[in-house]
Amino acid sequence: LDLPMIFHERDSQGRLLEILRAHWNPQRKGVVHCFSGSPEDLEAYLDLGLHIGITGILTVKTRGADLRGMVPGIPADRLLVGESGIYSPADIAKLRQAGAQAFLIGESLMRQDDVAAATANLLAQEGAAA
Repeated sequence: LDLPMIFHERDSQGRLLEILRAHWNPQRKGVVHCFSGSPEDLEAYLDLGLHIGITGILTVKTRGADLRGMVPGIPADRLLVGESGIYSPADIAKLRQAGAQAFLIGESLMRQDDVAAATANLLAQEGAAA
């Protein structure tokens, strides 16, 4: 299979990067999901040809501060945003303020009795808030 590999990087403290430097095949595709490393880590992952996945940690005032400073250095075609805890238009508004243009909202919607109605409701509320 020629599918991308997804690495959950949060708080790996350089260990994931160490492993990838030793074993990564640049012909593969991959995403460093939940990136929380240093600016040097970010540059190294990009040099390996990987995409960078950012989560809602970006919106946390203190914990997300360093990450918010690094996001402008991620090429737009290599930046992915994923957040499983989106439940309301207010959550989407926070991510929009951080520059997100697409949203992964499946987990909260799949827990609803009527998924189609919940999706329509969320999108209608978000459209009204925009």
